[in-house]
Amino acid sequence: MYQPRLKHLLAAVLVAAAATAASAQDKGLHRLTSGGLDGNVRTYVARCLDGTSGTVEMSGDTEQICAIAQGGQRRCDRDWTLMQAGQYACNAAGAR
Repeated sequence: MYQPRLKHLLAAVLVAAAATAASAQDKGLHRLTSGGLDGNVRTYVARCLDGTSGTVEMSGDTEQICAIAQGGQRRCDRDWTLMQAGQYACNAAGAR
């Protein structure tokens, strides 16, 4: 009689714990602003919800977008949008 209720309660607790863990890892992109053009590379500043920032670079030569997190961690991906790169820069900030 109590087992179905216990299973539902346990499932609810596990879902809540997973959602909390995911949101703790996601620092969130607050805004992306233009940083200017340096040669053939356009830069953007990624402002994160937690107060950190990163850089997004879009190269005109290679059509590649790179995210540089605060602390220097860099990752490039041809399939990224500017917003996805900004989100990566925010989430990677402080990660080592």
